[in-house]
Amino acid sequence: MERMAEDECVDSTRQMLRALSVSATLDEEAAMARRLVPISRRWPQHLYCARQALCEELNRVHGVLKAVDVDTVRARADASRHEYYRGRLADTVLGEWPELTQTVVTQVARHRPATSVNCASNRSKRWS
Repeated sequence: MERMAEDECVDSTRQMLRALSVSATLDEEAAMARRLVPISRRWPQHLYCARQALCEELNRVHGVLKAVDVDTVRARADASRHEYYRGRLADTVLGEWPELTQTVVTQVARHRPATSVNCASNRSKRWS
């Protein structure tokens, strides 16, 4: 699956907000939909996590969009996305060596390749 177009993220999120009948002006609705784009990085699963977090926050503020705390939405979306990927990895060989997996993912996130020394160090910690 590929990343979504920015307009696709915004439009589909606005449709969700309208379907939920949130209390918001059209400008507030558009602004919130645009805020979810960088949170989701335009990936469908990430957008799902961001929308889920937004819905939880909307529930907390009784549907008033301007009362939503975007930092809370971001934090919940990040946590949900991490849990999703943790679940995806749990039933794979990567789930058997979480420390090694964490090292590789961290290195990739920092755009630095994991060296065999880093990997060997984590493997030896796991097996000691």
